[in-house]
Amino acid sequence: MIRLRSLLLGFAIACFSVALGIALALGPLKGAAEERLRDDLAAARDDSAALQGRLHDIRDHRVYDAAFARELADALLQRRLTGRSVVLVRLPGVPVELADRTAGILRAADATVTGTVDLKARWVDPQQRQFLEDLSSRLVTADTELRADGDAYDRAGAVLARAVLTSEADAVGEPDPDSTAILGGLVAGELLAANDGMARADLAVVLAGPVTDRARDRYAGEPAARTAERNAAWLALVRALDAAGTGTVVAGDGTSAGDSGVVGSLRADDDLRSGVSTLDVVDLESGRVGLAYALAEQAAGDVGHYGTGAGTDGALPAALTSPTAPPEDADSVPTGPPLPPQPMDAPATPPPGEAGDQPTSPPTGPPAGEPGDGPTDGLGDGPTEGPADGPTSDPTDDGPQDPTAGQRAEEGPGG
Repeated sequence: MIRLRSLLLGFAIACFSVALGIALALGPLKGAAEERLRDDLAAARDDSAALQGRLHDIRDHRVYDAAFARELADALLQRRLTGRSVVLVRLPGVPVELADRTAGILRAADATVTGTVDLKARWVDPQQRQFLEDLSSRLVTADTELRADGDAYDRAGAVLARAVLTSEADAVGEPDPDSTAILGGLVAGELLAANDGMARADLAVVLAGPVTDRARDRYAGEPAARTAERNAAWLALVRALDAAGTGTVVAGDGTSAGDSGVVGSLRADDDLRSGVSTLDVVDLESGRVGLAYALAEQAAGDVGHYGTGAGTDGALPAALTSPTAPPEDADSVPTGPPLPPQPMDAPATPPPGEAGDQPTSPPTGPPAGEPGDGPTDGLGDGPTEGPADGPTSDPTDDGPQDPTAGQRAEEGPGG
């Protein structure tokens, strides 16, 4: 019994010793861990504050960009689209506010906005494809241009394009019963919404929806082939719009220029990008100004791709922002009327009637009383090739000029 008690006592002492050792060892470790955790939290707070500051800076820059573009918009857009009519085609996901602001910019450029067509996601729903084909087949008119090898999306795109666009100048802005019937049928089929009594335009702007987080969630896990099919359906509509009118621009934000976006898909299509212009900064005020320039370029028969994404040609069409082409050698351009040659050793002749110092060497010209070639410094009464004060408009003058004057002369009222 005594032996058992001794064993139990020894075991208890051993356990107590182990527990005491663990407690003594964990004390400093716990303190070090807590200190590291506090340091990590402090660093995270600093990073968060820095990111918040950066976010505020970005917002301030966007506000400044918008204010700057608004101040200059009237001067930059003045009569840029005079005599042109534009229809807006809004794809799913585009905010109504963005469409309204785009319409305002186009009106500031002196364009007539005939209305907005709001397309529904049902247009590209695979389960509605047969319905789309059947309905569009019933709405085809005699003058609808159909592709011989087209599918349901090509046919539906051609029908809608016939309703909202025309390349005939005398038909632009005029009432059209066929257009009313087509739009009424597509609205009844819940494929789109449109303004009542829309007249046909000659130019189109397609607003592509941004690739938002909500859109990514909606199509999460979707095969790449389905994404490509959906974009191909929208591009079929774009192709039809471009064929029916005199020009089309597809505009979206930066995400739309990615591989899964409509703008990016169009730019990857060599055939389409050669005829349809794109812009990937329509969410910016300055980008919407650029959209008006791109549309004017389309009206002039040219094409370009603008914004910040891959495969762009710059910020704006160069032909529209440069009224006159710069000379190859700026130093070779004369800055005024030509002056008669003057010998290097000839002193300057004082103007008539003004006293001056007599020359210290004999003049190199003919003696007094003999006929000569006129004054050698171009300031006398001899013959000159132009007005004495030079031309009133100098192409190299650094003074303020109207940057659109030369361009309007070249483009005419349609530019």
